[in-house]
Amino acid sequence: LPAAAGDFGGAFEPPPVDIVAEHPVFAMEPQQVVAGESAGSAKAVGWRYLVNKDGDVITADVRLNPSGEHRVAEIATTSAVAQATMRAVEQAEEDPRVVAGNYELRLFGVKGLDLSTVWLKDKSGTDDYFIPIAPTLRVLTAGRSYSWDQLRDQIRGQIIARLDSKETA
Repeated sequence: LPAAAGDFGGAFEPPPVDIVAEHPVFAMEPQQVVAGESAGSAKAVGWRYLVNKDGDVITADVRLNPSGEHRVAEIATTSAVAQATMRAVEQAEEDPRVVAGNYELRLFGVKGLDLSTVWLKDKSGTDDYFIPIAPTLRVLTAGRSYSWDQLRDQIRGQIIARLDSKETA
């Protein structure tokens, strides 16, 4: 298709943007966490892009619909979550374990739980790390690095309480 600039007398130019980071998004069902399953059982549910536009970080999420096709679910303007995600990614890039190892950048969450973490997936083993993104659950510290066992143990109680409250409702 021809560019639309001609429609605006050549005065319209798309704003310059840089994709700063792109990473797959994974999610687990709450019951999987309670049952003690590994993070490896999380399912890919889409992609998140961190976009820099004029110094502001914006998130753009592309999610899979039930048929497995991609669709844009959300494009956020600059937000505290976008900034916190960028800080967590920068922190991960500076972590000596990541610098010395072979890690893949991912985003991880648990369905129905207000939890979003940067997941540093160890591509050569099981030495994964998770960095909660602010705002996060009271039992976690945003920006702190957790192993899968530590993260699972911390959030298990929150999940059980939510599941119990749904059963009694």
